[in-house]
Amino acid sequence: MKYFNRWVISFLVIGLVIYGCSPGLVNLVNDYSLYSLRKQLIYLSGTLAFCMMTLAVILAARFSFVNKLLKGLDKAYLVHKSAGIFCLFFIIIHWLLKKAPHWLKDFYVIAHPANSGRRGSSSAFEVYLINLGNTMVDYIFYVVVALIVIALVYKLSYKLFRLTHKLFPLAYLFVAYHAATIQLRGEWFKTPSGFLLTLLVLVGSVCACIALLQLIGHRRKTTATIEEISLQNDCVMVLKLMLSKPVNYQAGQFVFLTFEHSSEPHPFSIISFDNNQGIMYFAIKSLGDFTQDIRTALVAGQTVTVEGPYGELTFNDDATRHLYIAGGIGITPFITQLSQLAHDESDRHIALWYCAKGELSQQFPHNLATICQQAQVDLHYINSLVKNDLLEQLEQCIAQNEKGVSIWFCGPESLLDAIKGLLKRKNISATCLHCDHFNMR
Repeated sequence: MKYFNRWVISFLVIGLVIYGCSPGLVNLVNDYSLYSLRKQLIYLSGTLAFCMMTLAVILAARFSFVNKLLKGLDKAYLVHKSAGIFCLFFIIIHWLLKKAPHWLKDFYVIAHPANSGRRGSSSAFEVYLINLGNTMVDYIFYVVVALIVIALVYKLSYKLFRLTHKLFPLAYLFVAYHAATIQLRGEWFKTPSGFLLTLLVLVGSVCACIALLQLIGHRRKTTATIEEISLQNDCVMVLKLMLSKPVNYQAGQFVFLTFEHSSEPHPFSIISFDNNQGIMYFAIKSLGDFTQDIRTALVAGQTVTVEGPYGELTFNDDATRHLYIAGGIGITPFITQLSQLAHDESDRHIALWYCAKGELSQQFPHNLATICQQAQVDLHYINSLVKNDLLEQLEQCIAQNEKGVSIWFCGPESLLDAIKGLLKRKNISATCLHCDHFNMR
């Protein structure tokens, strides 16, 4: 059920409405046979698959109003992934319905091909357009399946995922052509389904062209110069950037950074920001190949592309009590908020629960205890090397059926799942939990 949400369900409903308004059901009643049923299932599965593909390309375009409706870009990526999974399911069904009867004929299981019946009164030119679209999708099917599988298999490298996923908008345009021209065979253009499906084709094609022209996030992009690079400890590097123009930023948000040595953008939380001077700070921990390479690849004076900000971890709600929960480098989005609280009075009771490996003095930032004291925030630090009892402590501090509490989280997915389970046991709505998912795949 985790893949179901109102966006995916809404586009599935749109697909059902499109098919329901088409001549398909009437044709099935007038000519009820196994072959006629197969033909209508081909139309239905194809419509649902195309709706899922369209949802995926709309979300990939990163429109601000869409991200706002979804409570953040990271949530849009989760829905994008869900749409991809459903798309894979429906296009496989669509392909099997189309190909299986021909396989049965080739192996002499049936005596004649599964003829779909009357082709209608299509002109020679219309037949040419239809056949061209069918030929395209016969090949594009394998491309789309490969792209989705690569995206879902985490053991495959992120570089391969990013490289191959750039082909998806082009594949979408071929499928959109097929979705537009196949309507000529079933006379869908004369029904409301034709209007709705054509509208999806146009919207999705615009989004696909935005991606192909590399215009995604274009209005949110600015350039910056690396002013300073410093090492805080063995794992954390602090990056100071000088922006070329002001950015509308709120505490807790993140941006995508693209460095000179790599063309791929990566998300990083902002730990400090001065809009008057145009200075932005980031703390980057060595967690993988990319973040490890940064240490040797970056030097002062290099140009960085900044896209954003994104994210809804902005600490804005009406709750009277806030719990900040950070795991490891997940402390970064809270640092700017703590600095603001040191200057702004708040009538909320705020507590920070921070879990990391080693003593607090060894963590980033090294003066976290002082920052929390100045911000009048209660700090609870858990050294996971000694005793990882974060959940036990949270269990004690959160009351059963508690109202007026708001939880803000950044850390490992496993810890997030455990906190969700804790809230369920405490009978507290999941809507009080706010987080950004940095797994953009």
